[in-house]
Amino acid sequence: AAGPDLSGPALALVLRTSVASVAAFRRQAPATQVVWTGPKVEGSFLRATKEVVRELLRGAQAELLVVGYWIAARDDGEGIIEEVIASLADAVTRGVLVSVVVDERVRPDGRDNRRILVSAWPIGVALPKILTWRLPPGDQHLKLHAKVLVADRRDALVTSANLTSYAMDRNMEMGVRIAGHPAIDIARQDRK
Repeated sequence: AAGPDLSGPALALVLRTSVASVAAFRRQAPATQVVWTGPKVEGSFLRATKEVVRELLRGAQAELLVVGYWIAARDDGEGIIEEVIASLADAVTRGVLVSVVVDERVRPDGRDNRRILVSAWPIGVALPKILTWRLPPGDQHLKLHAKVLVADRRDALVTSANLTSYAMDRNMEMGVRIAGHPAIDIARQDRK
C-alpha cells in the first residue's frame, strides 16, 4: 500500500507537530507516585510516606491543606509528628496559607485533634486555620476519615496514614502522590 507522498519539509513539520503534541499531553497529564509505610521490600522503589509528607510541607509556597482523622500528641512521644507540626509552623511563618481539617471526635482521655494540635503548636507562631466537620448528633459512627495533604493545589498525597509515628514509620500504609490537575479537585473537595 502506498502512502501519501510528503516532501522532506512537510514530513519534518509532521514530526515536529507530533513531538510538540506529546509534550503538551505529558505536561497536562497528572504524575503519580505510590507512597508506602512498612517493611522494606527488596527491589521496591516506593517512596516512604514520611519523606513525601516532608517534601509537601517544606515545598509549599502559597497554600497548604492538611486533612486528617487522627493527630498524635506531643506527650505520646511522637517525634515525627513534632517535625510535621514544626514544618506546618514554618510554612505559616513563610507566609503559606495553612488550613488543617480534623475530625472533631473526643478521645477517651477527653482531648480532641484540635486541642492536641493547638497544644503542640509552637509559641509565638500564628495558628493555622483549623476546621472540623461537625458531626450530626446521634450518629456515633460517622467520622472525617480522610488523610490528605495538598501543596499549592498542584501536589497532593492521598493516603491511609494518619499523622502518627506508627503511620509514618511502623504501620503498613499505602498512598498515592498526585501532581497536576487532580490536586486542584482534591483541594476543592476537602474544603466543602
